[in-house]
Amino acid sequence: MNYFRKDLKVLRSMTNISIYNPEYVREIVSQLRNKYSSVNRSDFVIGSVINKPLFDFIIAVILSQNTSDRNAIKAYNNLVKLFGSPLDPVKLLESESSVIINAIKPAGMYSKRYRWITDLAKLFVNKDFVENLVEYVKNNDVDDSRRKLLELPGIGYKTADVILLIYFNKPSFPVDTHIMRITKRLTSLRSLEYEDVRMFWMNNLEPSEYFEVHILLITHGREICRAKKPLCEKCVINKKCRYYSKM
Repeated sequence: MNYFRKDLKVLRSMTNISIYNPEYVREIVSQLRNKYSSVNRSDFVIGSVINKPLFDFIIAVILSQNTSDRNAIKAYNNLVKLFGSPLDPVKLLESESSVIINAIKPAGMYSKRYRWITDLAKLFVNKDFVENLVEYVKNNDVDDSRRKLLELPGIGYKTADVILLIYFNKPSFPVDTHIMRITKRLTSLRSLEYEDVRMFWMNNLEPSEYFEVHILLITHGREICRAKKPLCEKCVINKKCRYYSKM
């Protein structure tokens, strides 16, 4: 695979992660596919907005930051009840702050989210801005598109990668807390940073697999590889896991 080869060399030199390879990852993914063959994407907030305009998609992903998808879906649906589907940024800006805050409270961090949502709405009322943003991301490579998205209010690396992968179908791999935890346990390398984990999966998977594996890993993290008291004996990939081998 030629994707991001230079970055993989850097990662290997930093972490000794070269002992892991596409064959190793394929075995892990195969086991996870067998285990979670019936994953329902509607359980994820992105399932609610996958065919919606970009404004809705970004708002939903922002609502999912540092909370459960269940809470994010509830908060997003509250906004839809108030401002229509798709969400109308004009109506949102005309609303009282207390109305929006009450709607998004299920997701938590409502003061920050309120500020990000209203700042985004101020941008998205401008159709030229939206068209230019969409065209820029469509016509530029992943790195440039990522930098452009990171300029938006409330957008960090994970949110930018979710937007790139799922909304724009660009080859990027979002890393949430579950994926970070699973990767650290598999490799026994606790010093891994976001970009290390992202590049590990990107270089050991085909781009067409990114979305599926992203969902599989999150599901595994929720059900088995939990932060506290992981269910290692029930884990279908425990034979590949350094964390388990050291128990």
